[in-house]
Parts: sequence; C-alpha cells; structure tokens
Amino acid sequence: MVSKNMTKGRFCPRHGFRPCGCEMGNLYRFTEPVVLLCLARSGGAHGYLIARVADQMALTATGLDSGAVYRTLRRLESKGMVWSRWETEEKGPPRRVYEMTEDGWDHLRDWLKVMEEVRHSLLTLIGDGD
Repeated sequence: MVSKNMTKGRFCPRHGFRPCGCEMGNLYRFTEPVVLLCLARSGGAHGYLIARVADQMALTATGLDSGAVYRTLRRLESKGMVWSRWETEEKGPPRRVYEMTEDGWDHLRDWLKVMEEVRHSLLTLIGDGD
C-alpha cells in the first residue's frame, strides 16, 4: 500500500523517495496546493470561502472553478489530509467546514518542495536560473 504522503515514504518511479508532482494532483493549475494554502492561512473554512479565496490565488489566468476546489477538498479528505464537520450554529443553512490534518500539513510542505523545483526549472528555461 502507498503511504498517504511523501515525507512518510511515498515512492515515485521517476523520482524515488522525494516530493514530486507526478501524483500530487493538478500541476497545471496547482489546485491542490492552493486549496491547502487557503486552509493553512485560514485555520479552517467552509467550502465557499475556500473556493473564493482559491480563485483569487490561482496561478493561471483561467482561475480555479469552485467545482475543482470541492473535488480537491473531497479527495484530500478521502486521503486523510483534511477533515470536515458541519457548522450549524450560524444563520442560514448548515455549512461544511474543512480543516487540515497533520498529514495535510506534511503534504503542503511536500508541495512547497515541488513548487520550488518547478520554479527552478522555469527560471532555467527562461535563462534566469543557475
């Protein structure tokens, strides 16, 4: 069985035992790390707020649609990287509030390593790298 995150031993056939983007979600729009970063900054938030902030943090001109954010939240929750609870104390309908688990924090750290490698590759590609 594959471990939940790379810092605990996930193996990539291309990159060995180190963080890589091969199986870490959508690299093109970076949906997963943006969602995790929104949760890290907020300490926990409901899906609508996460989707709104994530769209503002999108790394491409196309932005992030709320459907992609909710799919990412469900996938992260199924992998144990976030957990959710229903908030019923505020006015209006109940809302699902998401928070990161320790595995989620580890996964965000893995993403930061991957994004640093992508940054280095892009700088090399355009001639500003080492």
